[in-house]
Amino acid sequence: MWHISSDNLGKAMKHRLPTGPLVLLVIFVSLCACSSGLQQGTILTSISVTPTSCTIGVNGTQQFKATGYYSDGTTVDLTYQCTWNSSNTAIASYATTEIGAFKGVASGTATITATQGSSLSGQATIKVLPYAPSDLQGSWNLMVFNTGPDVTAGTYPGWIRENISVDANGEITFSSFLDSSSNTTPPTDTLILTINTSTGAITETTNGEQDTLHGWISSDKTIFFAVSSPGNDRQIYIAVNQNGTTFSSTDISSLNFVYHTIMSGKSSDWSYGDGSIDGSQQLTVSSCTESSGSCTTPTATTLSIDSTGIVTSSIDSKWQGVMTPDKETIFITQGDGTTNATTLMVMQVTGSQTYVQSDAAGTWHQGSINNASSTSSAEWDYATVSIDNSGIMTWSSWLDSTGSTTLPQSATISLSSNGTITFPSISSANGTMSVNKNMIIMTMTSSESGSNQLGILMK
Repeated sequence: MWHISSDNLGKAMKHRLPTGPLVLLVIFVSLCACSSGLQQGTILTSISVTPTSCTIGVNGTQQFKATGYYSDGTTVDLTYQCTWNSSNTAIASYATTEIGAFKGVASGTATITATQGSSLSGQATIKVLPYAPSDLQGSWNLMVFNTGPDVTAGTYPGWIRENISVDANGEITFSSFLDSSSNTTPPTDTLILTINTSTGAITETTNGEQDTLHGWISSDKTIFFAVSSPGNDRQIYIAVNQNGTTFSSTDISSLNFVYHTIMSGKSSDWSYGDGSIDGSQQLTVSSCTESSGSCTTPTATTLSIDSTGIVTSSIDSKWQGVMTPDKETIFITQGDGTTNATTLMVMQVTGSQTYVQSDAAGTWHQGSINNASSTSSAEWDYATVSIDNSGIMTWSSWLDSTGSTTLPQSATISLSSNGTITFPSISSANGTMSVNKNMIIMTMTSSESGSNQLGILMK
């Protein structure tokens, strides 16, 4: 006869069925009916685990199935009756959401074992990579900010807001589309994203041809940014996956923030400052600095946020932001490009934590967008930079919109105790490290070209 231990039966009941006398009777009858297909004396001879091998990313999940093979040729699903183990829980740990499921913890390979009784078991191999194609799957709120001559001329939108879905093949489907010119028609091209499973670098094809998009995904897989060159103009993309997070008005209440902006079209300035949002969600800017040398403090506005993290303003219908799942950052686009400049703004919540210089140490992915100046055109750069404990920055990769891959000379940054970032060699540079210390937003004026820049560094 086919026997199920009370321990394994308890696991099956916990994950699959409610409890109660009537339910126990039904389970007993069902087990008898199921086991009636096995002849008297039939024994379990082997167990197989499928898939026999798989690859997932860190934080990804894989469901395994255990199949028992009996001496009379019968096969039975034993997933809920086996004991499951990982050979290295630091690489793949048991996922409590479902019996037989394992979650990627860190890069490496582990053996997954399903055991029935005291001796019979089956095994499979799970490989965990830093990133996986599944990291791109799902719904993303995407904003695109544009600079360049066509934006200045008013023939190309200053910003684009999209909600996109990415399927298992990386193909993009548009759920909504709006640009600063009030166009609501999304592209009809076939757009497919690809992720490098070792580095997290993102590229894109348009109708089967490699295009100019280059990006990175964050280590927690909730944000990706990219740069691109559509014709004469330059773009920076910021995409946020709320990952099931629910937002409410308390997430934008009673907090302090800093902000950085870059403008295009009617203006090419950058600005930065700080402010607060009170318990009624009224946003007030306390101070501001602008590359032009003068800055008018913006009018106070009341913010609203919906359950998906979309933030809007009570006084400006062209102002819209997206809050990140950690609720520490809001990415915002605003302006229509006709009566005023279009703007990309990044608001970062500030807290009471103290920073030290070594908090900047590590490997960072960099993306920056530059406005045109009197001596240079609008450009972007895309790079990897390492920062040591003393703040020295060393670039290991570099690509800009001119096609140059020449690495910049080393530079030094300084991180103050309140999270402010400065470059001793560039007086205009100002940045802020996020509360969770995995993102830096900066603005500056290039000492070489005189162009104004906004940069994102992300771990």
